[in-house]
Order: sequence, then C-alpha cells, then structure tokens
Amino acid sequence: MNSRLLTLAILATAVSTKAQSIDDLTYSYAFSGTGAIAITPNATLAFPSTVVGTSTSAVFTIKNGRAADVTLNSIAFSGPGFLLTGAPSSYPVTIKAGTSLGFNISFSPLILTRGQGSLVLNYVDGQAVFALDGQAVASLQSFIFSYIINPSGNQTAIASGQTVPFPAAAVGSSTTATFIIRNNITGTAATSSLTVSGISLTGDPAFAASGLPLFPAALAPQAEIRFTLTFTPASATASSGAVNVRLLDSSITFNLQGQGLASTLKYEVLSGSDFQQIQPEDKITLPPVAVSTTTGTSATIRIRNTGTASGRVAAIAFSTTTNSFSLLELPGLPATLAPGDAVTFVIVFTPKSVGDNSVRLRIDNAFFNVTGVGLGPLLQISVDTGAGSVIVGNNGVLSIPNTIVGDKRTFPVSVQNSGNLPTAVNAVAVTGPSYSIVAIPNLPVRLEAGDSINFEVTFAPTTTGTISGTLQVEDQSITLRGVGATPPPLPGVTINLTDQLQAQQQPTVSVVLSQTYPYDLTGVLTMSFTADSLVDDTSIQYAAGGRTIAFRIPANTTTAVFGTQESGSTQALFQVGTISGKLLFTATFAVASVDLTSGGSTAPTKTSTIAAVAPVISSLKPGIRTTTSIEILVSGYSNTRELSQMVFVFTGTPSGNITAGTLNANVQSAFDGWYQGTSSKTFGSQFTASVVFNISGDPTTLQSVAVTATNSKGTSAPKSIALN
Repeated sequence: MNSRLLTLAILATAVSTKAQSIDDLTYSYAFSGTGAIAITPNATLAFPSTVVGTSTSAVFTIKNGRAADVTLNSIAFSGPGFLLTGAPSSYPVTIKAGTSLGFNISFSPLILTRGQGSLVLNYVDGQAVFALDGQAVASLQSFIFSYIINPSGNQTAIASGQTVPFPAAAVGSSTTATFIIRNNITGTAATSSLTVSGISLTGDPAFAASGLPLFPAALAPQAEIRFTLTFTPASATASSGAVNVRLLDSSITFNLQGQGLASTLKYEVLSGSDFQQIQPEDKITLPPVAVSTTTGTSATIRIRNTGTASGRVAAIAFSTTTNSFSLLELPGLPATLAPGDAVTFVIVFTPKSVGDNSVRLRIDNAFFNVTGVGLGPLLQISVDTGAGSVIVGNNGVLSIPNTIVGDKRTFPVSVQNSGNLPTAVNAVAVTGPSYSIVAIPNLPVRLEAGDSINFEVTFAPTTTGTISGTLQVEDQSITLRGVGATPPPLPGVTINLTDQLQAQQQPTVSVVLSQTYPYDLTGVLTMSFTADSLVDDTSIQYAAGGRTIAFRIPANTTTAVFGTQESGSTQALFQVGTISGKLLFTATFAVASVDLTSGGSTAPTKTSTIAAVAPVISSLKPGIRTTTSIEILVSGYSNTRELSQMVFVFTGTPSGNITAGTLNANVQSAFDGWYQGTSSKTFGSQFTASVVFNISGDPTTLQSVAVTATNSKGTSAPKSIALN
C-alpha cells in the first residue's frame, strides 16, 4: 500500500510540475484597432471576413507569468491563406520569466473559400495548439473594369465614377465602345464565381447598350462580360449618361460622355452685292418681267455649311413642273460641303403667264416659295350660265344647262383684262349651230388693266342631243357644249275639211291644235290622192302649187298659219280635180328640226271622198260647118274615166228643110281609147269630143242642139247651144 501511494505521489508531482510550466503561460491576440483578446489552447482564433486579395493581421502574444524561464522549441503553422511573420528565426527560444513573445498571423485569401489552419507551440515541457479560421469574401476589388473605343482603340481600365469618352460623332451617325467586366479572382472553385445582377443606362438617350447577357450572370474566375455601348447623337450638343453595374450587394457607376457634330446648312440669296440669309418656307421674289421676254430675270442662291461636320446636298429641284422658272449652274449632286464650304446656283424667271407665278424650290428637305410677276395683258373670260359667274380658260369647255328644243337660253359673257398692261379686243365670234351673239360692242375696244366688255351668247337648240360650238375672243377659244332636250308632246290636232268633195271644187282646209303649245311649231300639210280608176289627177294640188304646203303655229296659239308671216292665212285653198277617189291630208309637226310626229307615222290625218258621179258637160261649141256637115264640140268630164253614150237632140226652124230629131252616139270605144291612152292623164277625166254630123239639106236651118252624156253612174244634165 505504501508503495502504491508513493507511486501516485510521484505521478502527482510529475503532473503538477508539468501543468505548472503550461498554466503559467497566457495567450492573446489583437487585430489592428482592437484590444487584446485572451485565448486558451485548443481554442479558435477567428479572423474577420477578408476580401480576396487583401490581408487581415493579428498580433499573437505569449506571456510567461511564471518565476522561471520557458523554452519554446518551435512553432508549427499550417492552413491555406494563413501567413506567419515576425516569429523567431531560430530555436530554441527562451521566454524569460515575466516577459512576452509576439509575432504576426495574417489571413490573405486568394480565392473565395473558407480558410482553416492551426498554430502549434512546442515547448520543452509541453505543447499548446490553437485553431485558425477565416472567411474569404469578394468585393469591388475582385472586378476589373475596362473599355475599348472601337474600332481600333486600346483597352483602358476604368474605376467607379470615371468616364468613357466617346469620339465626337456626326448627328445621326454612331460610335461604339466595348465595355468589359472581368472577375479577377484566381482559382477554379465554383465559390470563386462572381455574380453581375444587372446593367442599366441612365441619362441622354443618345447612349444605348447592346449585347447584354441574361441577368443575373455568373462570372467565373478570370472570365469576362463584354457588351457594346453606342453613342448616336441627335443634335450637335454635348451628351452625358451613365452605366450602372449592379453586383454583389452594391452598384458601381461609370460616366459616359460624347459630343454630337452636325452640319449647319444656311441658305442665302444674293441681294445687290451681299448675300442675305433666308429660312425654309421663306419667299424668294424675282424681279417682274414681260411674258414676251426671252432672257428673263434671275436670282443667285448660295448654300453654305456653317456647322461642325460635313454636310451633304443631294437634291436641288422644283417640286412641280414649271415653264416659267428654271435652274442653271447647278453643282454636281450629291455635293459634300466641309465646314465653311459653299455652293451656288441660279434661278431664272422667264414667265409664260401674266400675273403672279410661283413654284416650290426643294433643297433636300428644305422648301422655299419662289415667286415672280409676269408683265402683260391677260384676257379673262367669265360666263354665267345660271349658277354664278365662272372663269373659263383658253381651250376650256363651257357646259350649258339642258335647253328644250324650241326654247333658248341667253347667258352673259364678260371679257376682262386681268393683266397688268393694256390691250385691245379686235375680234369676238361664236360658231356652231344654235349659237349666236347678242349685244356685242363695237370693236376694236381698248381695255386698260382691270377693264372689261360684256355681251351675251344665246343657245337655241334646233336638235336634241349634244350641240357643240365655239366662242372665240382674240386667240382664246372656248368650246360651248349644250344639250337640246326633247320638247313636250304635241297636243291633239284637228284637220278641218268636209268629208265629201265635188269635182273641180276649190275648198279650203285648216289645222287646229286642241290646246296651245309653248314653242313655235312648223309643219307640212300633205295631200295624197287615190283614184278609183287608178289614174292620178295631177290637177289636184294647192292653190300655191304642189301637194304640200308649209304652215306654222306660233308659240302659245292653236291655229296653223299658211304662207308668209305678213300674208299668211289660216285656210289653205286647193283644187279638187275631175277624177273620183279619196283625198288624204296628213299633217307633220316639228319644233325646229325635231319631228314631233315620228316622221309621219303618228301624224294626224283627214280623208275626204270625191264621189263617182254621172258625167258633167261643161260646154258645147259648134265646130266646122260645111254645106253637108256640122261639127259639135262637147267638153266636160266623167270622173269615173269612162263614157258610153252621148245623145244629141237637134231642133230646126219651122221653115227649114231638115227634119229635127234625136241622135244616139255610141262613144264607148272612142272614150276607152282616150282614157286608156297616156295623153288623157294630164287632163284627169276631162275631155273635148268632136262629133261630126252629115246633113242632108240646108244646115243653116238647124236651130239648136242639146247634148247629154252617160257613164256607169248615170246621165248628165243636158247642155244645149243655139246653132244659128
């Protein structure tokens, strides 16, 4: 038992001695700006988060608080990112009683990772172990920002708040720069990737970004994001903007700066010996000149570039076709004008019309109003056809409202000198059917500027449809175009004539409307004859001759007038003739040349009958007498154009030696030959028959003779004559 206790005592002494040498040592560390922090063996020295590429240092202190010295044989140090500096360069090292030993421990991470290590202090009589721990973090220093001005610039580093300077660019053109964001962390671990949350632009809209990746974008170590910044100035002014890059939990801003360049084209017109500036839409007025000139007047135009960039003139032209203005001495187009350069050209005014002449001058997108006054007279023709006065130009067409045939339309015409010099009107005429001039002044007439003459033109259509004519005033010609409208229908018509006519009568016929007609009517009353014997009677005709007679019915009356205006009659006299048959009267009507009776197909008619009757003996005459014969000449007509018998009744003197009596003569054969021959046709049914009687005795004792004639319709009344 004593032996056991002794052993324990020895062990206790040994442990006690060993513990004494360790326990009397104390440890602490301190970071810059902080107080000392006590730490015991087997504890952890925790470094604050440290940005990759930077260092965090701690001063580690060993304090010997025992009465005896302590011997440090070595310091063992391990762990990525940790560095030991300021430690003894040779061992063993004696830490005297009551003194301290210090050195530096640094955490300097090169990659985004957690750093872990150990610090081992080896003493003669023991060992003290401490754990090391540090967290590497990223920061803006983990990125490198740069740009390249395209197309041939060098890569230039840029820090927050600095500026990307774009080269000056012409308005409407563009310059570009490539912007680069690089992850500058080394290593390949996934934890070394950095994230770009977004990229945006602010400021002048002249700046734009393109080629951006989808966000958030992971950026591996030593990898890059490249995108394009474009500067497109809209005006010749300085432009500024910014690129905002959002990364980690913060953002960084880079400035953008650019200058717009533009040409400034100024337009000038030569006035005297100096050029005067004009603005688009201004008026360029050329001096007045006579329309008869061949040289005209002119104006010199200058285009000058007063801007900061080259300008371009691509087009110089009139916006519309013109015969009065022309362009001369034009520069070669397109023309490029460097700042300060200029080109000129000439506008020539050779007016083709009197008064104000104008045209639009186009210089690329700038327009100017070019005007000039042509000097000379100008005859302007104004016409009022009922809807107000209108000006009708040379070779123009004047449409006249539809006018009923038989009516007329008169419209005023004014010829005014609308020019600025006097002239004379020598000739005014109108041509074409249905057109005429009324109240034309005595010509020639001198017209001062603004003076006028007036007259009227009448349109009186004679046919339906379009009727054209021409109004001529000096060298100006106007086409007149009117339409003759169909007149109203003819009212009812009555031809007044008895139904029965007698041979050799001279009756009259008249034509009467059932109501008045608003326009003058002209007409023709035609008679036609149909003989029972199929032989025309040429003696049937009007008293004036022929079988047609013209008539007129004045507007708003009802009765036809035959003959001239002065000696006209409302009755037309005609000869009936000597042949039986039917007499047909047909009346046709027209207003001017418009037939109202459709060429006669609907014309009113009247039929009268010349009845077949017994012969008529109109005269008896004694003919040639001899001592043995006597000739009796019998004249008359048989309107049936046939005669079969004549009866002669002779009477003698009481003392005569001739026995009186009745003689029947069969004359049919003779009359058939007469009526069927061509000679009789001109006489109708008239005849003169020569009948010769042979006498035995003294013919002078015959006192008288009475004659009757017989045809198929009966016997004529007797006709007698005295023979002595």
